[in-house]
Amino acid sequence: CCCCTTTTNAFHATTPINKPTFQKSCQFQGGVNALRATTNNNDDTQLMKETKNTLSRREMLPAAALLALSSTMLPSFPANAAEEESSSPPPSAASVATKFIRQGKGYAYEFLPPAGFKEGNKPLKTHLDEVNFAKEGAPRGYQYGVTVDPVRIDSLRQFGTPEEVAARVVTAEVNRDGIFQVTLVKDPVENPNNGCYEIDYLSDGKRGKKNFVTRIFIQKNMLYVLTAQAKVENYEELEQEMLDCVKTFSLTVN
Repeated sequence: CCCCTTTTNAFHATTPINKPTFQKSCQFQGGVNALRATTNNNDDTQLMKETKNTLSRREMLPAAALLALSSTMLPSFPANAAEEESSSPPPSAASVATKFIRQGKGYAYEFLPPAGFKEGNKPLKTHLDEVNFAKEGAPRGYQYGVTVDPVRIDSLRQFGTPEEVAARVVTAEVNRDGIFQVTLVKDPVENPNNGCYEIDYLSDGKRGKKNFVTRIFIQKNMLYVLTAQAKVENYEELEQEMLDCVKTFSLTVN
C-alpha cells in the first residue's frame, strides 16, 4: 500500500484536518477496552471525548495538534517492486546485514535492516528526511521506513501518553483513502530503556490487511519514526525478525 503523508511539521497545524463524510471504524483492543469510533466530520471531537475517559484521566492535548503529529508519524511506503509476490523465504535476522548510518543537520541515527534490504529515498519529499528499505524477492509488502521531522518539544511525554498518541495514529490511519478499519494489536507502551513509544496496529484496506510495527522517538526537537510493515498472511513468519530489527534502531546525536 502507498500511505501518503499529509503533514511535514507536526506542530504547524492550527486547525483539525477535515475528514470524509463516509463512515469507517477503528477498534482498540486489549487494555484499551475495544474503543470504537466512526470517522465523519465531527468524529475527532467525539473520539477525543471517548479517549479522555477511556485512555487517560489526565487532560488531553488539543485534537488538532495530536492529529497533526499522528499524520506525520504515518509511514509512506511506495508501491514498487517490493510489493510483488515472491516465493523466496524471508531472510533470517541472524544473517549478515549491513548497518545503515544516517546523519543530517540536527539529526543522526543507526539502523540494522535485515540482510539484503537496501535503502532508497522517495522521489517526493514529505519529511525533513525519509528512507525506505526493501528487498527484491522479499514477501509482498514487507518493508521498513524511517522518517525525521523537526518538532517544538524535546520529549514524547511532553506531548502525551503512549495511549493518547496511539489513538491519534490509529485515527489518522483510518482516515486514509482506501482504509476500512484499523486495530491496535497490543497496548501501546513506553520503552523503559530508550523512551520510545511502541505502537503496533493492523490496517485493513482495499489493498489488503497489513501489520505495522512502529517505534517513535523524540530527541533534541527531532521526531524519529521507524515503521516495519508486512502483509497479515506473512506476519506470523516475519514477526520476530521485525521485532528484532526495530530494536537495532538507535539515536546517535551528540
